[in-house]
Amino acid sequence: NSLSTDTKLGERTFAARQAYHYINSNLPEQIHVQHNPSELLNRPVGLYLNRPMTIAGQTAYGIPAKELEKRVGITAKIFETESNWNEIDQSCKEFFIDVLVVTDQDPLWKRLLQLERQRSPLYQNQYYAVFECGNFSKVAIQP
Repeated sequence: NSLSTDTKLGERTFAARQAYHYINSNLPEQIHVQHNPSELLNRPVGLYLNRPMTIAGQTAYGIPAKELEKRVGITAKIFETESNWNEIDQSCKEFFIDVLVVTDQDPLWKRLLQLERQRSPLYQNQYYAVFECGNFSKVAIQP
């Protein structure tokens, strides 16, 4: 169906709420959070996240459609092809991303165990993992 790839929509939405609650309650207000922008519709991020996003694939006011498509494609590569923290951190620095929200629907989730060996998630549940990336430590320690 158009709302979910499986019958886990309710569980996945509750897991999203928990992950975004963690971010909103525990991380600095000035951090920039990024989910996979290639998702056609991400209702939980709009409902639950109270931090700035770097880019959202659904809306971008004042950005021409071709430029938005280009930016979404470049940012989505983090969730689709990059497999180690050196590559991911480089992209996060380039795009000013401090925190990544990876879901079980992202291709990067398949490499979750490998990523966790190199860096523990800030928060994780059955469907969502929240990781620091890029310049997070510099942002987090600022007053």
